[in-house]
Amino acid sequence: MKKFFEFLKQVFSMSKKMAENDVQIVAEGPTIKKMLLKKHFRKGRRKEVSVVVYHYISAKNTNPADPFDLKAIIKIFEDFPVSAHYLIERDGTIIQLVEDEDTAWHAGVSNYGGESNVNDFAIGIEFVATHTSGFTNNQIESAIWLSKNRLMKKFPKITEPRHTGHEHIAPGRKIDPGPKFPWREVRSKLAA
Repeated sequence: MKKFFEFLKQVFSMSKKMAENDVQIVAEGPTIKKMLLKKHFRKGRRKEVSVVVYHYISAKNTNPADPFDLKAIIKIFEDFPVSAHYLIERDGTIIQLVEDEDTAWHAGVSNYGGESNVNDFAIGIEFVATHTSGFTNNQIESAIWLSKNRLMKKFPKITEPRHTGHEHIAPGRKIDPGPKFPWREVRSKLAA
């Protein structure tokens, strides 16, 4: 029994800095995989991180038979000048694509609270979803866990009201996460 507890102690004392594509073990939370993109982001930040922006992404245009195909979605990030910090799969698995300290290219022309260039001060989270599919309970729970247990602790300026949708920071240009996103549930759980 003592060896078992020593093993657990070693597992939980592993470095938080994981190598690319390694799985980070997280106590009492969803799996977080690191699959860091090699391009389509900027090293560093121009402003302090203070907001989370929710999006959805799918491969419906490149793979209509399987719009949730992870390989096809990752290929979108590799082939086009877009990125996000996190991607949340349908089963709730979280994939980190860009380090929190770097600037992902997810917001485009945008404005939040009178500040433009939202990429400079935002964390971008993409849900694997379409405009009509909605979101799974596992995805929503993972997003809440990620914000409460990681992002809001790491970046104190991120508070419950400072979670927004792409449609809110780029109105008329973007429609995600759309009407199926459970804002009331998310806000309530973030505030709890």
